[in-house]
Amino acid sequence: MVPEYLCQKTNNQIAWKIAFKTAFRSFADMYGDVVQNLSRSKELLIQTASVQHFEEAQNTRERITREFDEQICRDERHRKSYVIDWLSHVPCDDRHSELRRNLCLYPNSTHWVFNQRQVSEWFLGSETCSMILWIFGIPGAGELLRVCALVSSSQC
Repeated sequence: MVPEYLCQKTNNQIAWKIAFKTAFRSFADMYGDVVQNLSRSKELLIQTASVQHFEEAQNTRERITREFDEQICRDERHRKSYVIDWLSHVPCDDRHSELRRNLCLYPNSTHWVFNQRQVSEWFLGSETCSMILWIFGIPGAGELLRVCALVSSSQC
């Protein structure tokens, strides 16, 4: 059996606890909701930051990919231009001008070309002749001069 003064003390302690709990709210009672809201805000902020970082990384990746593709196109154009310049070391206009100067030195050297039946039919666009005029000869026979004469007379 428990002595009476111990029961009173225990009852008194319980009473005091109840009194303090009702008079003074605990930290969790007073700020529990605030702490939970802060915790949720922290999680939301981390998620939002992650989404923003992901979007930023995605945008950066797309920009770099686009710049890389543009650089590849520029490089390809540069290579093509370089190869074309290398293959045609003398521009056509310059070569044509040089051939025209040679024609001026020897004005009657290509008149016979226009007297050929195939050439005159081709030049006039006859329906019976081919659209292709094949000019051939041994190297140095003057094929380029003949072509230059045809081009020059078609430009007039």
